[in-house]
Amino acid sequence: MTADIREAFHIAAVRLLGWRLDNERQEQWGVVHLETGRREYDPEPAVSFFGRDYTLTEICDLAGVLEGPLPPHMHALFLVLDDHIGEQIPATYAEAVEALRDFIAFEQDRKHFSPLTEPPTVEKIRADSYRAGAAAVLDLATMMEAGAS
Repeated sequence: MTADIREAFHIAAVRLLGWRLDNERQEQWGVVHLETGRREYDPEPAVSFFGRDYTLTEICDLAGVLEGPLPPHMHALFLVLDDHIGEQIPATYAEAVEALRDFIAFEQDRKHFSPLTEPPTVEKIRADSYRAGAAAVLDLATMMEAGAS
């Protein structure tokens, strides 16, 4: 049974990576969902385990029984998942379960610290560039008018 839990945990880590990338894309580029006509973060993904879908959080609860070191491919996956805030890359399953729980909590909190009520990042950059360009044109026109007088 622990081999099945290990596999489900590995799949959960990969699903977390996809979830994070989708949410970052939504935050930065603003993909509009056709069903609702508005931007929204994706819900927590699920992993199929013995014919039932479990959320990533539920998989972490099940994976709490896992012991031993992480296999090399899981260690490499956590290098990709690492958010570069100085935390150690997990070496054991127990550490990996806690790290995955932290990553899940971060994604769930994203809607609170970065709500999608504002324009996406790319639109903010476009607006700033437009304002800077318009200001430069006005400055040039003012200089040319002052020089012509």
